[in-house]
Amino acid sequence: MHGGSYDHPGQNKHSSGPACLRKRTHTWAQGFDLESVAGAYWRGDESKAMLQRLYGTAWDSKAQLDAYYHLKAEAARRDHRKIGADLDLFSIQQEAAGGGLVFWHPKGALVRHQIETFWKDLHLQRGYNLVYSPHIAKLDLWKTSGHYDFYGVRTRVGGGGVRVCVCMPAAKGRLWEAACSEMEGRGA
Repeated sequence: MHGGSYDHPGQNKHSSGPACLRKRTHTWAQGFDLESVAGAYWRGDESKAMLQRLYGTAWDSKAQLDAYYHLKAEAARRDHRKIGADLDLFSIQQEAAGGGLVFWHPKGALVRHQIETFWKDLHLQRGYNLVYSPHIAKLDLWKTSGHYDFYGVRTRVGGGGVRVCVCMPAAKGRLWEAACSEMEGRGA
């Protein structure tokens, strides 16, 4: 990584290359830090060359860089996924449900219920009405609402192709499986 001369556009400076970043002698480099490195094959193909990814952050000053790392540490300390697991409120089981889907434990389900009740009561007090829509409906409904084009949804034909029903874009996978099984059982 040594040798050669590197231009810094608009600054009329020359340096001996990337080594100057390690020394942090230039004021413009004091707000810069390399956070991590990773390798990746070109287009995910192991037979192709491995590329190097560099993840870094740059700020106007070292004070701003330090403030960024302080906020990052606070965010890690307050990570709801860790806190929820530590308090036995919920678990996220990648192998059972997929990315980010929550299994509420008894204490967490109670907290969720209390928050939902508070939210509903507040909305009713302020004159709002509550509505509920089905999790599964005819494909035409999701096309009319714009959900089908915007989100793309999982479709499943029930009853030998007689009717196409589609799961609400935000619905959970297990709900979808149960509903489809019921539809097939009725010959829908």
